[in-house]
Amino acid sequence: LGTVGDDRRVLLWDARTLGGSTSSTSSPALAFVAHEADVNSIAFAPDDSAVSRTTRGEHLLVTGSSDKTVKLWDDRSVKAPLHVMRREDEVVSVAFAPFGEAYVAVAGADRRVAVYDLARIGFVPKPPKTTTTTTKTPKDA
Repeated sequence: LGTVGDDRRVLLWDARTLGGSTSSTSSPALAFVAHEADVNSIAFAPDDSAVSRTTRGEHLLVTGSSDKTVKLWDDRSVKAPLHVMRREDEVVSVAFAPFGEAYVAVAGADRRVAVYDLARIGFVPKPPKTTTTTTKTPKDA
C-alpha cells in the first residue's frame, strides 16, 4: 500500500502488518522524499504485466508530482529514481496499463493525458520481432 501527499514523500506500508488497526502509531515500512513539490499520485506495476516480468517488476512503482515530473522507482533502492519524465504542467494522476503491456498513463493539470511506453525508454526489454515463414505447398491436382 502506498500513500503520498504534500510533504513530498512516498510512504509504503505493509498491509499484512497493519492488522486492521486504526492507530496513528503505525509506521510505514519505507518512507522517502520523492519529489520537489507535492506528490499527487502513486501506482504499482500490476502482477501480470510486461513490467512485472522484469527483474524489477514486483518492486516497481511510479509517482507523479506538482513539480511536473513522473518518476519510476524500485522500492528496494529509492536513493534515486530509475527514470524521470518531465511534463509541461503538474502531474495529477499516474497509472500502469492493467492489461499486460509496459505502459504508464499520466494525467496533467493541463487536462492532457500522455502514455509512455516503458520499452521505448529502455526500461523493459522490447519484445522480440516476430518473423513469419511461409511454406509453399504444391497445388492440388
